[in-house]
Amino acid sequence: MSATSSRYISITTMVVAALIAGCAKRNVFQEPPPPPVTVAFPFEGNVTVFNIMTGQTDAVDMVDVRARVKGFLQTMDFDPGSIVEEGDLLFTIEPDEYEAALESAKGALSSAVAQARLAETTYQRNQQLYSNEAISELDLLATKADLDLAKGNVEQAQAAVRTAELNLGYTKIDAPITGRISRELIGVGNLVGSDGNTTLTTIVKMEPMYVYFTVDERMMLNFSKSGVRPRDTPEDSPQVSLVLADGAVYPQEGYVDFADNRINPQTGTLEARAVFPNPDYVLLPGLFANVRFAEIKEKAIVVPDAVVQRDLAGDYVLVVGGDDVVERRGVKKGPLVEEGRIINEGLKASDRIVVAGLQRARPGAKVTPQEQGAQKQ
Repeated sequence: MSATSSRYISITTMVVAALIAGCAKRNVFQEPPPPPVTVAFPFEGNVTVFNIMTGQTDAVDMVDVRARVKGFLQTMDFDPGSIVEEGDLLFTIEPDEYEAALESAKGALSSAVAQARLAETTYQRNQQLYSNEAISELDLLATKADLDLAKGNVEQAQAAVRTAELNLGYTKIDAPITGRISRELIGVGNLVGSDGNTTLTTIVKMEPMYVYFTVDERMMLNFSKSGVRPRDTPEDSPQVSLVLADGAVYPQEGYVDFADNRINPQTGTLEARAVFPNPDYVLLPGLFANVRFAEIKEKAIVVPDAVVQRDLAGDYVLVVGGDDVVERRGVKKGPLVEEGRIINEGLKASDRIVVAGLQRARPGAKVTPQEQGAQKQ
């Protein structure tokens, strides 16, 4: 082999060795940096917690309008579904029979009064005769008995007149309360009152409106410890709000005016009642709604609801420790409030919780925390 060939082989060998060395250097594995996550501190402070209780509206007063005398229904004097005022004329029953009965009773009264006057005159005359010994005592007592009987007949006739006046008055049926009236249950021309009191329609008082609801034992005990009890006046009673079936909050606040005197042993609940103003007649009897009672929870720990996750072990939050290692922290969550989710157990205000990049955070793994600051949502 010539010197030139030997030199060429040596150079080639050196180049190949250098390339191999370079490739080996570039293929050395470099561990990537910890993934970035956004962390924040829980909000600590006083928050408003709403205790939610299922309820149903009911009228303060509801009246069945009935026919109190027998007769043919002559007129209907209202618009079904309208608001009627107390004293408004609703129905008229044919009055002819009762007008005649009243006239007859008045005639009987006049006759009884005349008989009583005659008996009085006779008794006074016989008293004079008795004093002159013209008649016996027995005759005087007989005329006295006739006078007492005549007076009794007058009282009886007066009662008959009052009864006839009442019956005639019952032919005009007025609204007993102010409220919304239903449709007529019996039409004009039908005989009413023939089989007892006949219901003609109903009236519901619309203002205010009751809402009956139930309170479970735990909530009732919390209220009792806080001194929350129904009072006689709105100013002293617990204030409540109402959430309607469509999720809207009723604009008028109410107050609790009644709580039952014992727990229902079958349900473990206590029945209570709230009163709500209803000036625009928005609330109707029979509506289902949620009664909300506002309670201030002091020094509550609150986090965004989205950071609370759940697995087979329960609810948890990812917390970044001082060494930037992610920790799974089991928590006991409370109600959802305007500021976020209350955490009853498991977190402190100084804990750094992962609020963004949750998919990159794994318990036991290191992360690069980027602090967002104190959290109040």
